[in-house]
Amino acid sequence: MSIFIEPWNDQNIDWLLLQNGATNLYLDTKILEEHIKELSELNYDIFKLNADNWESEADFHISVSHNLSFPDYYGENLSAFQDCISDIESKNSGTVLLFINYDTFSTKNREFAHRVLDILEYESRNLLLIGQRLIVIVKVHDAKFSVSNLGSRSANWNHKEWLNKDRGL
Repeated sequence: MSIFIEPWNDQNIDWLLLQNGATNLYLDTKILEEHIKELSELNYDIFKLNADNWESEADFHISVSHNLSFPDYYGENLSAFQDCISDIESKNSGTVLLFINYDTFSTKNREFAHRVLDILEYESRNLLLIGQRLIVIVKVHDAKFSVSNLGSRSANWNHKEWLNKDRGL
């Protein structure tokens, strides 16, 4: 997928969902269904992952690897998850990962659930650099559910001043 042809087009749901980050929370089922329908009409590949029955990290890995058709050698850990996500490729408009009842899973595995969304946010940006779109939709029941600091990146020194010695240190 190429860049957005009409940036700032607030009529396109994909632009609206990606403009402030890849991860979007939903409480209202009607709004969620409307947006999923729009993404489907825009030719996105949509993968629905129901977190209701995830009791552990292992449950997450089994579900994700099955639903996203990860390779047989998938290591069922977050490093392997990140590797597989970084390889997601859509021949259509992009990929949507739709997590249902993620707040239920997050209550049981808060740090792990945060790390999953952090990886997805980070990799979504990386994928945009090579023309792939990854949108993460998180359906929750708790109106107070929040997740911060996703995909955090630091400012980096440019390639000519990367080493301390190149900056006189």
